[in-house]
Amino acid sequence: MTASDIIASIPAPTEDIDLDARGEAYRADAILRDRRSYFAANCPRAYLDFDPDFPAIQRNRPQINQVGKWQFGAVGILASGETALGKTRSMFALCRRLMCDEGRDVAIWHAKDWFSELQANVRYGNDEAASFVKRTAERPILFIDDYGQEAILRNREEWATGWFFRMLDMRIGNQLPVLMTTNLTARQMAEGGRDVTGSPLVRRLLELAEPVKFL
Repeated sequence: MTASDIIASIPAPTEDIDLDARGEAYRADAILRDRRSYFAANCPRAYLDFDPDFPAIQRNRPQINQVGKWQFGAVGILASGETALGKTRSMFALCRRLMCDEGRDVAIWHAKDWFSELQANVRYGNDEAASFVKRTAERPILFIDDYGQEAILRNREEWATGWFFRMLDMRIGNQLPVLMTTNLTARQMAEGGRDVTGSPLVRRLLELAEPVKFL
C-alpha cells in the first residue's frame, strides 16, 4: 500500500479543527507554565506557602485581606511596616495569584537586586542603564520587595536615584502599577526626614500605589 493509499484511508474528521484556536491554547498554556516557573524561582522558599490564618499575623488581617483582594489597575500597593507582620508574605501570595492563577506578567525584584543590576549598567565609564530601566518600566506589574535595604555606591547615589525616579515616572505615564514592600516610614523615605508632602519619592509612590500600613 502506498503512502497515498494510507492517507486516503484515514477517515475525515467529523468537524473542522480550529488550528488557530488550538495554537492559541498551546501558547497560553506555555505562557502560564513559564510564569509559574518564574514565580517559583523568584519567591523565597519560606514564602511559597502562606497561611492567612497564622495566629501571629491576625492583628493585620484587614491589611492582608486588602493586599489579597487587589485587582490589576493603574494603582498598586505600598505595604509598609516592621518585619514579621505578614506584609511580604501577603504580597508574594498576591503575586502567586496574579501569575500562577491569572497568568499575568509580573516582574519580581528584591530592591537590592534591582539597584545592583542598575549599577552593573555602568561599563567602562559609559551609562548604559536606559534600556534596563525601560524594560522594567514597561512590565505590566512590577513588584519591588524590601525597598530601603538596597546598597548603592556612595558616588552613584544621585545617579541611581535619578534612574529610579525615571522608571517610576515612566510607569506613571503608562498607568502601570507598582507593588512594593518597605520597612521604612513615609518620613524615612522622604530623604532624611524632610517634609513628606514635598518628597519627590513619596509623591511618585502615592501616584503609583495605595499605602497599606502593617502595625
